Amino acid sequence: LAAYCRRTGRAAIEDWDFYVGFAMFRLAAIAQGIMGRVLAGTANDPNARQRGERARPLADAAWELISSRAARAR
Repeated sequence: LAAYCRRTGRAAIEDWDFYVGFAMFRLAAIAQGIMGRVLAGTANDPNARQRGERARPLADAAWELISSRAARAR
């Protein structure tokens, strides 16, 4: 991130943790949808269950990132 900011002439990217956390929540939602297809028997990817099992860890990591950021902001 520091190299990107240097090369683009930015001082920093405000709220970076929020954007990363938001992206992680989006991925968690996608993984949850995949698990829904696994449970419904409609998934056609042989790795679908593994992908779906990532939903909770991704959501937990996103929550940790965003809530720790909020705690630092207080």
